[in-house]
Amino acid sequence: MSKKLNSKAVDFQPDAVEIAMRPLPLAARMGVLFGVVVFFAALAASYFCKVDVIVEGSGKLVSVNQNIVMKPLDRSVIKSIDVKVGQVKGELSDHYNPATKVVNLSDSVYGSTSVAAIGVAAHECGHAIQHAKGYFPLNLRTWFVPIANFGSKLAWPVILIGALINSESVKG
Repeated sequence: MSKKLNSKAVDFQPDAVEIAMRPLPLAARMGVLFGVVVFFAALAASYFCKVDVIVEGSGKLVSVNQNIVMKPLDRSVIKSIDVKVGQVKGELSDHYNPATKVVNLSDSVYGSTSVAAIGVAAHECGHAIQHAKGYFPLNLRTWFVPIANFGSKLAWPVILIGALINSESVKG
């Protein structure tokens, strides 16, 4: 297909051909040009800029601070948090229980020094801080949890009863 279409041939072509032959809008062209310029500027800067220290290493990132998860608590209203280990089974099952004021961590999170495990533990400690400060969305969630648990237990019987009622109405 040629770049320019004959004006008489355009009448017999689908609209998509005319759209495909139209040049890109100026903003799109400038955006692509800007991206290319930024890429090459970053490439040139990385070549010409000097680096003071190059650090290499292998293995896990381990903090020299012994209680890295407890650091945010020094400036908070909480001075201690009870942690139960291994009380929860499975992946992504770590949680803070506002009723017992306990952070429940799985063995894999508690026994790990990885950044991800520290982040999960810090996240759960953040819920304890929210609870101590009376954070409204956490209180609202705590109020809705029993209702949601009841609803999830009631769901299957309701579905089965609905299916039975529907099947009887189809027969009759």
